[in-house]
Amino acid sequence: EAVRGPARPSARRPLSTEDPRSLFPAAARKGHAFTPGPALAGRTAPLPTNAWWENLAVGEPATQESNIFQMPYVVLADAAGVHVMHPYNVGKATQGFDKNLGVSFGSVEPVHGPTAARWDELSLDLAWSGDGGVVVKVPLVRGSPYVTAEFAGATPRFTSPQTLRLALGAAKPTVEVDGQPSPCNAGHALEGRVFSFSFTESGTNWVLFAPQATTWTCQVNPFGLTASAPLHGAVRVALSHLCSTGGTGVQPCPPEQPVNDRSAYTQLLARHAGSYPVSASVDYAVKGDVGAVKWEWRIKTLRGWHPAPLLQLAWPVHVPLLPDETLPGIASPFQDVRGKAVAIVGDTWELRYDLPPDVGLRAPRSVEEGLRPQMLQALRGTQGALWNGSSPDRDFDLPLNYRLAVGDTYFSGKLLARLARLVVIADEIGESKEPYFIDMVERLAQRLEAWLKPQAKTPFVYDATWGGLLSCGCNFDDCGGNCEPHCTNAVDPPELCPGLSNAGMNFGNGIYNDHHFHYGYFVYSAAVLAKYHQTWERRWRQHLLAIVRDYGNPSSEDDSFPVARHKDWFLGFSWAGGIKAMVNGRNQESTSESINAYYALYAYGAEVDAPFARDLRDAGRLLTAMEMHGANVYWHIRPETNIFGTAFPHPVVGILWDHAVTFQTWFGGASYIVSGIQLLPFTPVMEDFLQPDWVAQDFAAYRTECANDPMCVKNGWSWPVCLEQAVLDTEGALACLRRLPRNAFAVVNAAASGNSLTNSLHWIATRPRPLGEKGRRNPTITSTTAGTTTFAEQGVFDTNAFDITSSFTTTATTTMWLPGPMLYCFLVDTAYHPLDLPEHSQSLEKSAEACQQRCAAVAPCAHFTFMADGACHLQPAFASSVPATGAIAGPAQCPALKLQSILASLRASGAKTSTEPMVERWLEPASASRLVAVPGPGATEAPSPGGSEVAGNTSSVSCRVGEEVHCPGLADVLCRGDQCCPDGSTCPSAAADFSLCQKPKAEDCTGYFAGSEGQALDGVSNDTLLIIRRDGEYPLAGSGLRGPGHRAQQSPASTSAWAVRLEDIAPLVAAPLALVSALVAVFKRRDWLCRRSRGQADRLYERVPPPYLDANGLAWAPL
Repeated sequence: EAVRGPARPSARRPLSTEDPRSLFPAAARKGHAFTPGPALAGRTAPLPTNAWWENLAVGEPATQESNIFQMPYVVLADAAGVHVMHPYNVGKATQGFDKNLGVSFGSVEPVHGPTAARWDELSLDLAWSGDGGVVVKVPLVRGSPYVTAEFAGATPRFTSPQTLRLALGAAKPTVEVDGQPSPCNAGHALEGRVFSFSFTESGTNWVLFAPQATTWTCQVNPFGLTASAPLHGAVRVALSHLCSTGGTGVQPCPPEQPVNDRSAYTQLLARHAGSYPVSASVDYAVKGDVGAVKWEWRIKTLRGWHPAPLLQLAWPVHVPLLPDETLPGIASPFQDVRGKAVAIVGDTWELRYDLPPDVGLRAPRSVEEGLRPQMLQALRGTQGALWNGSSPDRDFDLPLNYRLAVGDTYFSGKLLARLARLVVIADEIGESKEPYFIDMVERLAQRLEAWLKPQAKTPFVYDATWGGLLSCGCNFDDCGGNCEPHCTNAVDPPELCPGLSNAGMNFGNGIYNDHHFHYGYFVYSAAVLAKYHQTWERRWRQHLLAIVRDYGNPSSEDDSFPVARHKDWFLGFSWAGGIKAMVNGRNQESTSESINAYYALYAYGAEVDAPFARDLRDAGRLLTAMEMHGANVYWHIRPETNIFGTAFPHPVVGILWDHAVTFQTWFGGASYIVSGIQLLPFTPVMEDFLQPDWVAQDFAAYRTECANDPMCVKNGWSWPVCLEQAVLDTEGALACLRRLPRNAFAVVNAAASGNSLTNSLHWIATRPRPLGEKGRRNPTITSTTAGTTTFAEQGVFDTNAFDITSSFTTTATTTMWLPGPMLYCFLVDTAYHPLDLPEHSQSLEKSAEACQQRCAAVAPCAHFTFMADGACHLQPAFASSVPATGAIAGPAQCPALKLQSILASLRASGAKTSTEPMVERWLEPASASRLVAVPGPGATEAPSPGGSEVAGNTSSVSCRVGEEVHCPGLADVLCRGDQCCPDGSTCPSAAADFSLCQKPKAEDCTGYFAGSEGQALDGVSNDTLLIIRRDGEYPLAGSGLRGPGHRAQQSPASTSAWAVRLEDIAPLVAAPLALVSALVAVFKRRDWLCRRSRGQADRLYERVPPPYLDANGLAWAPL
């Protein structure tokens, strides 16, 4: 069998070669419950404790708890062989598996096993032995659509408890052999390379790929294929279709999928079946702000088959990281809780990640000067809301038990990191020369040292059986507050440590649950001391590195610890379950704490002066980016990318399992807890994780639930609401902080004990200032009532007449920024938020983000965002009461859409429009031109009636020269090029790779577009300004706008001009949304709305720089 690929992965140098047993006491787990399972019999440390196949490593074979999710298959292994199952939906975002609906590999001869013969980050070899050694080996490789078994002198047997299905019109069950039907009976030998068969019970179709010139006998019920002789070679099996019988199985065919339409994927399997992976090499590199992870497989070839590029599957977490050319465009039959799997061809994958900023411990920008006095007051004055309720944050200290190292490593770690954050922040605001700063650093060193020294009351212990650093555990007692806190348990010999046998102690630290959560706080504290107390760090460096190596070891050459203990290199994120088999598989709860753990590795590497510094810095930075990406895909749920669909109607996942997604935590099911645990701790790196588009959704739900449940405040979960709000609105976040109870950051408050008022202010003070450093304060809103907003010095802005939703009113006072040119965001909370669009300082995409942040700050609202091509979209900022809408006409995006399409967008969204007689007609003079389809860029001839098919599109529509192009399902709405349709989808005539609308093309008409660049807009000339009123509409010629005292007059018909006095314009603000839409749509070639205006309008412009509201509340502003 030919072999290609790397013989072994390249090894990185260890961070340290110090034996942890020389630093901490060592314990062996003889006689303890949590010892390696039969699959790891005879293996020595370091052993995996959180691997994707950990259930098998610790469980008893043949039990449901020992299942492993290889992806796409669920696999069980026992003495009989390996059992392969496909997962299927059994409930809300939950998948099941059934051994009776799968297939099995084994041998005729008796064997012993399985054992884990070899493993790496992406594969596991399971082995079964006979009298002469290993006779069957199954290399399980993540993402492989095949399961392969290698036989060394054993006779293969392939079986299933299911019944072979009768083919349509067949009298007896048959098996397809090399494409031809053959009878299945014991008296008929089958010879070939490709065997295809379908089962009645599950409705699935499987394909077996065998070496050339092998013969098999077939059994119908239960099904079996048995080789006629022992084999020296490999056999592969793959599921080719999940619903071949059309409805009898657990996953029936959807209506749009033909029952027997499986040829394309089956052919793909056959083309690539000759090459199979047996191991993998994982390497990575960091350059600048990009990190690349490279997977390279070692590949063998089936006997008698031609080598082919390796076929693997990718899930939504992979696809954005891969180059487009790797995608063959053929869908697989697999859809599980990780999403829909697609086929990938190639012996090597390279996944590229955007890395968080390389700024060390500091925030990526300086503190907002306006908040510095408040931070100093919290740090040095009387406003620090501390555990004793009076001392400033500079005097913060850990409770007595943690100062004595008595207790758990989770809350003690959080409190250490709290003190460490105060040190960093004090330095950032210029306090490092103050005497108290040195005291803080010394205090941090003493508190961390208490946990590291040999005589620690709750010592760290090296686990010589698995290879890891554990907390001994503590049976805590303080005599009800009447004696010094102490642990009642023995610590010598270390085998007596209660953490080794009590899975519930210290959050499961003794069984390797949550090590990265716990130890990340310790390592962050070490990073701070590496910067501010180098002498202390050098003294305790090896102890600190032992903690680092426990969960963040980057080297397979480290003989004491596994590589990146918790990281799943295939999925990119981490697992936190430890050495306990669970039927739902691996799980992880707090992704934000996982991110913090890897960020701590980076911070330590960035600040320490040591030979390993760069390696640790790069590894930590990349691991952080991987965790963020995985969490953004599977924990942060966005409506447009919800992998779990309607089965999971929440903005955030509480616990992600191998086989389930839950909206709960290990310590409670309240929704405010689910949101809160996915946010803390707030450190500078969280800025890259908490993206405004997701925060806008989660914040609305979090704030509402916290406001409705008094336990949210009582249990200390209200402060993350404020800091999450800061992503969208810093002013509102400050007001939120001021409303917190006095003990919000008390140490006795478990949820808040790791945070402080100073850190909260620092987070707010270092948020991106999206409207630019040069922005000026807008006069504050002085009052808000239902329907009107009063601006100091600017009068009243009436929004009653265009009501998108009437379920709330606004009471909060808000301060906003109004610098430079802008786009207005009209809010349903009766306010408006401007968007700064500086020409050189930031991109339009960033400006759109700024608009969303500002708009979402006050209350549930609908707002405009400005896309890269100038599209003006109406989108909800947050709150379920504001439905999502499609695109609204914009300057370059939808100039030809009629007014009806604007209103249609609102109606399609379920939005409530005004009961006033809003105009719904567009003036169309007799000379109005028609928009028709004409060849687009690069088109040379008319397409066929069926349209042009583009890879990845599932439908196409007719598109001929001279025909109109309509938005999907809207016969009266024309579109062209890359415009956005009212439902948010891209116009069918857009280029295939266009992706700036809210949704991709629902239909395809590539290469053609409606209209042309110089064409008039539905009969309204480019020099016409359309203004919409409640009682009519007035197209205004460029010179037709006149000052006060002039009643509306019609100009000669030849000019189609109208004049209207300014007083008559006041009612226009009754419909601001439609007004702005129409102005943007029609007046796209104007620099200023009132550029050609005369008289009073010009004087107003000269007196008050734009933007401003005139006396009647009309916003004149540049576009």
